[in-house]
Amino acid sequence: QQPNGGSEQTTSGSLSTASDDILLDIANRIFLKAGFELRKEFLQSADKFIVGVEQVNFHQSDVARKTINDWVAKKTHDTIQNLIPAGALDGQTLMVLVNAVYFKAEWQKQFNKMNTAPRRFFTDAGPATNVDMMQIQSKFKYAMRYDLDAQVLALPYKGNKFIMLVFLPRQADGLRNLESKLAELNLRDVTSNMYENDVLVFLPKFKMEYKKELNEPLQQLGMTDMFSELKANFTGITRSEPLHVDMVLHKAFIEVGEEGTEAAAATVVSFSSVTSVGGGRSEQIVFKADHPFLFFILHEQTRLVLFAGRYSSPPP
Repeated sequence: QQPNGGSEQTTSGSLSTASDDILLDIANRIFLKAGFELRKEFLQSADKFIVGVEQVNFHQSDVARKTINDWVAKKTHDTIQNLIPAGALDGQTLMVLVNAVYFKAEWQKQFNKMNTAPRRFFTDAGPATNVDMMQIQSKFKYAMRYDLDAQVLALPYKGNKFIMLVFLPRQADGLRNLESKLAELNLRDVTSNMYENDVLVFLPKFKMEYKKELNEPLQQLGMTDMFSELKANFTGITRSEPLHVDMVLHKAFIEVGEEGTEAAAATVVSFSSVTSVGGGRSEQIVFKADHPFLFFILHEQTRLVLFAGRYSSPPP
């Protein structure tokens, strides 16, 4: 990954890597209320993480919203639109932190479009439905994890820097059991114990979008003080006005096809003042993802997860 931009407050704040086959753009930006001052120490930390700073007038909420949404759309190549909904910003908003990630890559071994055909996909919610199922037979890193009761397959992207790791429960209704074991899952251990095998792969071709306000999930995980007007302590950011987190929004997009993957995600954290409301075997193995599965897109060397998702039913 090569940094783009410098340490000036007007920089875009992004980390990018690009080649003919892969594009990764990770960008962060602070949208600050005009005239609002941040502590020098916080700006130095933001500078280390290549975070750009831009002042906006939140009293002109529609203009401020468009400014932020346009930045997110640009950084995610127009895959994430209207991250911040109408009415989410007002004159009480002091600061908005935005993180955007865009990833587009071609498979190292591409699926032949001629082999894509309708096949049944089984779900817990209802009867089986047809999906466009891609198919390929080749050598892939693979493991049968009996501790997870799941097959694991690594689909590499060109350049061998990134992979899609697919966890397929052995049972059609096994996704819940697999997800219950995620907290103890060590991806480095998983990928280190996979071996090249001849695998016949069936994988749905799909496009998904996901949007969620993360206030409640974060509080369920124990992050409660930052949402409280009385308990929040962001004095490391500023001492001029008491801050608390008003909302955390997240939106993601992913498209998986025969040639490769396009994915994007954006997360926004809005801060308000206290007055605001609001070596393997040689036999062929069949990996048939015709029931719910998990997938991770990660940087293989560091095991850094860029995207994680669940395909539990065909999108409408």
